[in-house]
Amino acid sequence: MKYWYLELSIQNGEYEHSSLSVHKTRAGAPDFDAEAYANDFYAEGEDLGNGHYSFDCGCVIVYVNQCREIDKSEYKVLSLFI
Repeated sequence: MKYWYLELSIQNGEYEHSSLSVHKTRAGAPDFDAEAYANDFYAEGEDLGNGHYSFDCGCVIVYVNQCREIDKSEYKVLSLFI
């Protein structure tokens, strides 16, 4: 298993938010696709071509702030809180 920490940034009108999550992938599987996850965050988004995805006629923009592999112990602790 591989474990991943993901932070998305969300611009919703004049408001900015973050979405924090942890994910796991099977051993031997491709790495976690954070860009695909961001593109499907509010259903399928429009790819603006710069790592930013637009939803709701451009009212919401989502992009990956960071995605990194973490170890199993970090995953266990983080999954309790986020």
